[in-house]
Amino acid sequence: MGHACSKGGEVKPEPPLVAAGSGTAGGAATASSKPRPAEVIRDDPEEAWKWLMEGNRQYIEGQNTRGPRRTTTEVRDRLTRGQNPIATVLTCSDSRISPSLAFACGPGDLFVVRNAGNVLTDGAIASIEYGCAHAGSPILLILGHQSCGAVTAAVGHIVDKETGLPEHSCIPTILDKMRATIQPTIDSAPEDVDRTELIDMAVRQHARATLANVLKECAVVRKLVEEGHVRVYCGYYALGTGLVTVLDP
Repeated sequence: MGHACSKGGEVKPEPPLVAAGSGTAGGAATASSKPRPAEVIRDDPEEAWKWLMEGNRQYIEGQNTRGPRRTTTEVRDRLTRGQNPIATVLTCSDSRISPSLAFACGPGDLFVVRNAGNVLTDGAIASIEYGCAHAGSPILLILGHQSCGAVTAAVGHIVDKETGLPEHSCIPTILDKMRATIQPTIDSAPEDVDRTELIDMAVRQHARATLANVLKECAVVRKLVEEGHVRVYCGYYALGTGLVTVLDP
């Protein structure tokens, strides 16, 4: 069984699939008695975040001990009766990143909102509110990633004044929306900065700015954060290692 760090640095077992004392006679648990991990620690966003980070550690070390246990027929049957995700995640549609794998999660663990470039569209804002306020996740994570194609295109759109896209393409609508979040990075970057480094800087700034915009534009989520029900993070996913790094706001 994997372990997660608790307050004070001590190590304790990860949240169990079966609550202590639950189940039928003899200790056998029924499907309905197996709580989601979020039901165990959902009232403590700090512990919920540590649970996710423990999952990322397992993923990058190739020692996922909990993911397979979360895909049983009993778990799937229980999920037909509702969801209780441990985190709401806004991330990119890029096929090289899978939040559930990156955090060693299974069905029902994450409420994931995805589009090219993890852009804060109206639909994304509404989905984030649903994940936090209605599905009840105690964590909101905005997750950018290394070598993001959408950010690369947006940087080129701003710096080179071109996209290389065919006429009538719908993609510029995304690039235009990203301009406000990455323009400050481009404006403040040294003139001789390497393009790859500039893109990486823009990915990180885009995640930070997107999180700030969620709190600015969504009063419901902002209130949940102010009341301590939801904790917010922005992060950076490294494609080569799978490591999720927390970014300072």
